[in-house]
Amino acid sequence: MPSRMEGVLCAAAGLLVVQSLRVRQPPGSGAFFAIQAMLWGLASGTFALSRRIAWRAKYGGKEGDPPSWTQRGQPMPAWAFESSAWTMVMVYIPIVCAMALKCFASRQAFFAAHAHSFGDFVGPEDLWLEHLIYSSLFGFMCRDFVLHFQRPDPLLTVHHILVCFLMVSVSFWEVQGFRLLAFTTPVVELGSCAYCFWCVHQWRRLYVFAMTASNIIWVISACACTFLHDFSLFQLCLWVVGISMAAGRQIFLASEMRVFDASVAKSDR
Repeated sequence: MPSRMEGVLCAAAGLLVVQSLRVRQPPGSGAFFAIQAMLWGLASGTFALSRRIAWRAKYGGKEGDPPSWTQRGQPMPAWAFESSAWTMVMVYIPIVCAMALKCFASRQAFFAAHAHSFGDFVGPEDLWLEHLIYSSLFGFMCRDFVLHFQRPDPLLTVHHILVCFLMVSVSFWEVQGFRLLAFTTPVVELGSCAYCFWCVHQWRRLYVFAMTASNIIWVISACACTFLHDFSLFQLCLWVVGISMAAGRQIFLASEMRVFDASVAKSDR
């Protein structure tokens, strides 16, 4: 049975999400980006704290980690991975479906998705969802910095800084493929979601499939937005960052599987 505090925190998170839908600043403005990042960061952080309470009630201890968690050497508490995973499921699955309709409804829609920057579309109101995707993910990254500043992980820190750089770049510079990259962003985050579920539940097939598929889609999308048109040096820089991150994720996946298989083989002896 969830505690009263869990319910209060979840309700507060829901209210913050509702408030994000009422932001009056125009999409594409610095104010819109900052407010949405703050609201989604607070909402997801509030939900994460509610899951922390649940894990502590179940397993005890300061962070509520189960006995096997410490042995795995994970950089963050179990509740951090689990809350992030469920946040991404609730937020990004509906968004991926909505963005797929915007990007792939017709040949013309697909061309606009990979060829146009935000300035090429009719008005900022048409790009509300795209700007929400970029600003909310920035907020999620800031949430992690705040929640886990006492036990920073170097790899995750570099990853989050690069993600923030990409979100700000696509939001405020004339980057080709503004809409297609908005579709790709939640797809990539669902790959990260599978990693979080892997950490908590060891769901191997989901992790391997979702992470690999999301990385492939990321590479194809980045190449389409960059090389199907004349590109600037800055766009090429973003492509290098994106491709490097996708490759790094795939290499990390392979490394995780090797370590896991080796540990299983060792325990079977």
